[in-house]
Amino acid sequence: MGTPVNIRVLKNGQVRIHWFVRDPKGPIRTGASAPFLAPGVKPLVLGGKTGYLACQPKLRSLTSPIAEGKLQPIPCSSEPAAVTCPECRGVPQYREACEAIANANGQLRADDADRKRKTPAQPQEAAPILAS
Repeated sequence: MGTPVNIRVLKNGQVRIHWFVRDPKGPIRTGASAPFLAPGVKPLVLGGKTGYLACQPKLRSLTSPIAEGKLQPIPCSSEPAAVTCPECRGVPQYREACEAIANANGQLRADDADRKRKTPAQPQEAAPILAS
């Protein structure tokens, strides 16, 4: 029989996904893998990055610990949009990363959207109707 797994979830039922901040000086190095795609196709190398978890910057490994006889996986992503951990989302760098992505995509920053909602709509002049 295998080892039971305990996956941490938030009150809303979402899996707690931490933010893996890429940093060459970080204490964690993820394992690299290159899945086979097809003959003649260059393999896609996944992982092999250095960084830290935003909410636990001193954590030295993503190896799943075993507590009370259960495997405790540490799901994480370097993609801010995938992060659900409230502590990770609460660090200032997280908001900066989200704003940088939004700006790169031409989207409004959260602050700008709030200001626009508070600004009353301005009346526009009607275009003249031309008779033919």
